[in-house]
Amino acid sequence: MLRRQLDATPETVADFELAGESRYWDGCQLITQGHGLGGIYLLGYAAEMILKHACFRTDRARPADPVAGFFGPIRAWMNVRYPSVDRETYHSLLFWTHYLRGKRRDIGTPLSNGLDSELMRRTRRLYSTWSVDLRYRDWTVQATEVQLVYNDVTWLRDTRIRLWS
Repeated sequence: MLRRQLDATPETVADFELAGESRYWDGCQLITQGHGLGGIYLLGYAAEMILKHACFRTDRARPADPVAGFFGPIRAWMNVRYPSVDRETYHSLLFWTHYLRGKRRDIGTPLSNGLDSELMRRTRRLYSTWSVDLRYRDWTVQATEVQLVYNDVTWLRDTRIRLWS
């Protein structure tokens, strides 16, 4: 039943924003219950949604716009400007960060130096810990890793509007 509902309803820009917020809180709940890897996975997923949403909004997407039409042009843009950045089937935090930074420069609204630097620093650190492929693992993680992921994703969440406005 849920699968049919998903198949019949195209994903919108607003769905990405809402998913980011929901997965953020789901990840926080898992962390507080002692499920560090699950928390990291969901927080990383939230970071991915936050970055995608910022990219779509930078491309002037409205909340009700379907997202399907954005992926091809974004891939083409990245292939020209950042061909060595792997999109990882559109799950790469670095892919979305490079697109956001570069696209904003292209349209004449670059991020401030401080925001740009902080975004890159935090995204690189998240990238070194999170991957969509964590969904296949059952590992124990260090509390310091959990704390860093939480801090970086919370920063992204708190900064999300500034990333695209």
